[in-house]
Amino acid sequence: MLFYLGLGCFFGAHSVGLVPPLRGALQHALTERGYLGLYTLLSAVGMVLIFLGYDSQTVVRWAIVLPALRDFSPWIMFLAFWLLIAANLPCWTRRWVRHPMTAGIAIWSLCHLALNPDLHSWWLFGAFLVFVFLSASTVSYRGKSIAVFVPNLKFDLLAFVVSAALTLTMYYFHGQLFGVAIR
Repeated sequence: MLFYLGLGCFFGAHSVGLVPPLRGALQHALTERGYLGLYTLLSAVGMVLIFLGYDSQTVVRWAIVLPALRDFSPWIMFLAFWLLIAANLPCWTRRWVRHPMTAGIAIWSLCHLALNPDLHSWWLFGAFLVFVFLSASTVSYRGKSIAVFVPNLKFDLLAFVVSAALTLTMYYFHGQLFGVAIR
């Protein structure tokens, strides 16, 4: 029950941003600062509840699990991390990929869906995949524009180095951090 309540808190808070009139009304009622505080609180509480309620014991019998993908998962996750990091830097990767954060989260979600046959993994990573799809689909409706910036190769190198460090950290410490060893 905690797990599902956590999903509701986390994705409920994030989904408000997909509906500009609702977000605007909440910002007006709560002020910008109050809205951001509530958004942060609900997101954090959601993550804690997801963590506390997560149970990998319920196997989904119809799940398509690709164990052969396990050998390639560090490389796939490196790409996902690189896109996530590049989304926040003025780099060439961000210029070439239209929605690098969306692509990075989608790759991360798909990799985890392909490797985990348990129900909570499918709910969690499936929810992320659906959310980024909805986010990308509603970009023009929400009036989001692509930021104008001058790309700099040093930020691509920074994204590469940080992504490599995150990938190695996850490769060696995924078991201690999330209870599922990948090596």
